[in-house]
Amino acid sequence: MPVDVQRIQGLPVSGEENASGRYDKLTPTPSGPGNGRRFQSGFFVKFLGGFAMGRNSITPRLPTKFRTSRLALAVLAGCVGGVAAAQQPVSDVVTVSASRIKQDGFSAPTPVSVLSEDYLDRTAPVDISEALSQVPQFSTTSQPSTAVQYASLRDIGANRTLFLLDGRRHVPTYTDGVVDLTTIPTALVSRTEIVTGGASASWGSDAVAGVVNLILKEDLVGIEGTVQGGISDYSDDETTSASVAGGFNFANGNGHVLAGVEYAKAWGIPGFLYPDESRPYGGRGRVSNSNFANAPQFIYAEDVRRADVYDGGIITSGPLQGTIFLPDGVTGQFQYGERYGNNMIGGGSNPFEPPDPGGNAKAPYERFAALTRINYQFTDALAGYAEFNYSRSISNGLSILGRNQGTYTNNNPSCTTTRYTGPRFGNIAVPIDNAFLPASLVNAMTTAGINCFNFGRSFREEGMGYFHTSEGSPNIYRGVLGLEGDINDNWSWDAYVQYGDASFQQRREGNIHSVRFQAAADAVRDVNGNIVCRINIDANTANDDSACVPFNMFGAGAPSPAAIAYVTGTSMLDQDIEQLVGAFNVQGAIYEGWAGDWTLAAGAEYRKEEVYATVDPDSEATRWQTSNRQGIEGDYDVKELYGELAVPLVRDKEMAQALDLNLALRYTDYSSSGGVTTWKAGATWELNDQVRLRGTYSRDIRAGNLNELFAPRLINIRNITNPLTSVTIPVQIITSGNPEVAPEKADTITAGIVLSPDFAPGLQMSLDYYNIDISGQIGTVGFQDIVDQCFIQNVQVFCDQITLTGNTISSIDIKFLNLDRFQTSGLDIEASYNFDMDQLFDAGRGNVSMRVLATYVDERKITFLTNGSVQETAGEFQTPHWKVFWQLNYSVGDFRVGLDWRWYGGGNIDNDLIEGFNGPQGTNINDLPSVHYTALNAAYDLPLKGDSKLEFFLRVDNLFDKAPPFPLRNAFNDNYGRGYRAGIRFAY
Repeated sequence: MPVDVQRIQGLPVSGEENASGRYDKLTPTPSGPGNGRRFQSGFFVKFLGGFAMGRNSITPRLPTKFRTSRLALAVLAGCVGGVAAAQQPVSDVVTVSASRIKQDGFSAPTPVSVLSEDYLDRTAPVDISEALSQVPQFSTTSQPSTAVQYASLRDIGANRTLFLLDGRRHVPTYTDGVVDLTTIPTALVSRTEIVTGGASASWGSDAVAGVVNLILKEDLVGIEGTVQGGISDYSDDETTSASVAGGFNFANGNGHVLAGVEYAKAWGIPGFLYPDESRPYGGRGRVSNSNFANAPQFIYAEDVRRADVYDGGIITSGPLQGTIFLPDGVTGQFQYGERYGNNMIGGGSNPFEPPDPGGNAKAPYERFAALTRINYQFTDALAGYAEFNYSRSISNGLSILGRNQGTYTNNNPSCTTTRYTGPRFGNIAVPIDNAFLPASLVNAMTTAGINCFNFGRSFREEGMGYFHTSEGSPNIYRGVLGLEGDINDNWSWDAYVQYGDASFQQRREGNIHSVRFQAAADAVRDVNGNIVCRINIDANTANDDSACVPFNMFGAGAPSPAAIAYVTGTSMLDQDIEQLVGAFNVQGAIYEGWAGDWTLAAGAEYRKEEVYATVDPDSEATRWQTSNRQGIEGDYDVKELYGELAVPLVRDKEMAQALDLNLALRYTDYSSSGGVTTWKAGATWELNDQVRLRGTYSRDIRAGNLNELFAPRLINIRNITNPLTSVTIPVQIITSGNPEVAPEKADTITAGIVLSPDFAPGLQMSLDYYNIDISGQIGTVGFQDIVDQCFIQNVQVFCDQITLTGNTISSIDIKFLNLDRFQTSGLDIEASYNFDMDQLFDAGRGNVSMRVLATYVDERKITFLTNGSVQETAGEFQTPHWKVFWQLNYSVGDFRVGLDWRWYGGGNIDNDLIEGFNGPQGTNINDLPSVHYTALNAAYDLPLKGDSKLEFFLRVDNLFDKAPPFPLRNAFNDNYGRGYRAGIRFAY
């Protein structure tokens, strides 16, 4: 299969070039000690920091006395770190993503990790993101209530990871500039290359954290695919998927067609809360304590419940506090546990009604993706291609529970109408003349001398309750037309134009309409004794609504179906993103140097992106209880020029078998923020076949995306804890874009060493240091962080974003800004080892391979603003110092089995909390232990004639059914328990 020429396993390569500038055959070029060894099929390579120096050979049988040392090396490789990729053929290891340069013997200095097709198969992914998550530097983010997955390297934001498909951009599938990884059929992916260093100078803006490049099986002939299904130990998380790819040649081999489709459906996981209670740890949570005499501010417990809502309603003020409304006009008394403000631990009421409202723990979805590509060789020097892909992904599930949280006070408020006293998610004031109040309750109010009370309620009635959602991308289209060819023996070129259109939609059925709800809940009796909406009999005729149906809030099941229909509806968002890209690239030798040709890759690119979104009128007017999305319209374009130069400095000298310099420069002109220059300088120094050093220093940039620039005001309701009083209340969070944000700039340093020792053929090791320093980071400060920075640190710029009503926080304004600084640094470690069992034992059979991937995060800190404080998150449990992934594989004949092991180093829940301290920022528990998860996979190839293949496989995730550590309900996407997947793979 033709492959791009790059450094393969640390050895220079040569071959026979075909008309498209690729190589049909690869052979190692003799160079230094150990030359003449040939590549071993199934060897696996690491590219950690540049292209890893992996060199493998057919090793002669060792004398018995040396076999113990080989076993020790195997153990050593398995103890260095992390999760494994599997063995992969040499042809699947060739890397292009770290550089634009394609030159015989050139190895770029930028760190890259490669996941082969075989590795992807072993994880049995429903989508490509599940396989990538086995790399410790990689994580995924998503839109709530959807099945989409976005790549995020080093957890510094998916918008700082550039996604490429065969080296070309893809239309963003959301306004953040991110691309849903599920848009590409898995069966079409030959390998995935992950660049873990800055790559903006080579590939363009957004590559601050790195690049994820999916490489297609462009030369596939035949049909292959996978059909699989899965389920969890809890009889949920059921999935089924099928992915098929096919290819054939035509026109006497001058043309080739590649096509693939993928279908997946998942039924999701019900909520952790009542009535589903899908996991036994759903009640875990945290309460805020305002009395610091004998307890810290934050207390974690197994059974945390809301004390300010009830299924049917609860009074939360004055002498009737704790009165609950039962069906049929009956009242009762709320059974409190250990109450802390609006929450409590334990109690006889509200089981599984924790502080967060919940919804599906994992969204159900249905997804389809298709891609086709046609290549044609017009002449020996000219080829063309056309590519088209389409995808659709919609999730239909349950979102948060509708409820209004009552305000606790020992005194009763004063009110003359039933109304919200704050945010639409918050307290309701109820006057004594509400027509639906039971007579016994009216008498109790009269006896107590009150005419109004605070009221909280959960709405679980059919038609409201949990909001039914329909979210995702109904249509994503992308088309590419390109040409490539040779100018002469030394120079080649390529050009393409690309257009993409990505839609996104959101529907929330059963959303509570705040204006209609307030009108319907304010029910009174008219002069004839009929229950009516007050707005229709008051003196103001302008607010009349003949459709208003009085809403009975008092008692579960009390509101009529007509009243529910009146106060609920569907909030809607329809969004469309378009992208147009045109690019031209050339490459060739510009100078015959003393150590080899100096090679230049250069080009120009134009890109335009625009967004247009519409919403329903009530969302535009922010009348819904939640999810008041806003319309948006905006665009920007980008013009770029780049050049990358590979300069061989030394060849075949003592202590310098090869020394190469790699330089890149790019100028980018944004219509939104002006021009900016990015650059990279790197070098590789190959001392010999066993040791290679590499390093880079780069300037990378990311300009504001469509959301950061143009997002209109969006109002949501979130729970905020006042750090001085420990009172948690619902608060309006108002976010908006900022067209004035400037591009953020990142200085990235990587430096590493790659070892391929002669004394252990098949052993590969690498160690790389990285340091990313982003100035002017575009982002927003979290709403709780804003409150903490204002109330605890007295930072005025944060206090300016908070609106107070009296002494109560009523709203927080969040705007995209150029934050001062973000810094992260650490180490990436990898080791892989491959050997045959007969090299250990005379009667040994089969092959053993193992791979370790580990990352150590030394620092991860944000300086919010120049006069703000620094927040350090490295070492917190969700961003631990250490992540170590390890994979061990054994194959013999037609059978193989593998074991994955992932270890996370533990840490604080929050670095700003103080364990055991009875006071502000104190907590009863903060330090969590390390955790690990194990997965098992096995496969059997059914012997068939010729090149046909039929393989049965099984994978068990979270083999030991480990729950998240107390007090968490989720950890590293492993909060769902043991899961099983089984299926078949076929090819013919």
